Amino acid sequence: PPFSNRRTLYAYIDRQNLPGVFRSFDFASPDAHVPNRLTTTVPQQGLFIMNSPMIEHYALELAKRTIAAQPVASDESVPPSLESSQSIAKALFRSILLREPSDPELQRSLEYVRACHGSGEATASTSPPAASWSNFIKALLSTNEFCFVD
Repeated sequence: PPFSNRRTLYAYIDRQNLPGVFRSFDFASPDAHVPNRLTTTVPQQGLFIMNSPMIEHYALELAKRTIAAQPVASDESVPPSLESSQSIAKALFRSILLREPSDPELQRSLEYVRACHGSGEATASTSPPAASWSNFIKALLSTNEFCFVD
């Protein structure tokens, strides 16, 4: 709760009242036979990924799970290090884009996450919280590399 973990291939469609997410993602008209879909991208798709409560929920859960999977220091009062932040970013690249980040990508990613966290608190000796990583996850989900198969 509040979102299902199940996918469906067939679902009831009320043709008179399509859900907003269907319109945002250029859902084919249920009134016509559409054997081949056109490839389209519209700004609403990116806005949905950045603002949807469902995407926010799952991005935060992925961030928490990725952070929890990192090795814990022997002293729990010690905040995660820069190395931990790098390993979290690399793990998210592997999980979402199925590849390792390049060095410039890794550097820009860490700068972005620190900026999401705030100016002075996320330094080289600390790691941003899950909410900041959630924003990074949504950014990765918005990339063309994630959205399209080459």
